[in-house]
Amino acid sequence: MQDYKISIVTEFKILETLPKLQIETWGFEPIEAVPAHVLLAAAKEAGQVLVAFDDSGEPVAFTLGFFARDSKTAKNYLLSHMLAVKPGLQSRSIGYEMKMAQRQQALDSGLSEIRWTYDPLLTRNANLNLRKLGARVYSFIENNYGAMQSGLYGELPTDRFVVTWDLHNLTPEYFCKTDQIALTLSSENKPLDYREDLKRESRHYLCQVPLNHEHLRKSDTALAAQWQMTLRAISQELFNRGYAVVGFRVNKADNLGEYLFEKVQQG
Repeated sequence: MQDYKISIVTEFKILETLPKLQIETWGFEPIEAVPAHVLLAAAKEAGQVLVAFDDSGEPVAFTLGFFARDSKTAKNYLLSHMLAVKPGLQSRSIGYEMKMAQRQQALDSGLSEIRWTYDPLLTRNANLNLRKLGARVYSFIENNYGAMQSGLYGELPTDRFVVTWDLHNLTPEYFCKTDQIALTLSSENKPLDYREDLKRESRHYLCQVPLNHEHLRKSDTALAAQWQMTLRAISQELFNRGYAVVGFRVNKADNLGEYLFEKVQQG
């Protein structure tokens, strides 16, 4: 496995290469990429930019974060806005290495928490965020960026889970047994909604989602949208009732990913 050098970057010449990496990673239109002058402001004043370089010195991954403050609790934290990994190098642990480097830099800055958002139907991201990093999800943002009109989404909404990562208490991989299913797949890959079962209070619920939603967005937009709307409704109800997402696992045999919701607040 190739080793990558991960460094804090403030040099504009390097930052100028990162909009192209965003376009390669997400299929952005050029206007949607964070420009170099904004990256420079974050790197020098408002946050951090970390870049991973291969043996030739080419940037192959980067993170962009901003220093932030919770308006309710006044707690300072790092808002991780982007993690881009060059196509072809994804699923090779570089994303994990970048997050761990980001964690160390946040700790060095006196912070104890990183927050970010991700699309809950992109299961590769769920696997990194929840299973590998041990982060937690306590809330949901509906259509966070609006219709992006390009890349992964087209006209589909940009729903997001909000991730909280406690940097001093890295939670080990966690997934307990439960028979309470709130959402699963039909034989036609359609969402089966068991929202009526949520009326029976349970400590845990499973939400099962397809592993191929990224493909569905191109092959069957209507079905992709149906999955989004169903997961949105169930997640919002569970979050509003004091549940959090505390685990994720991949079930390759049934071609699905499984979110574990756990009651963390007394309703």
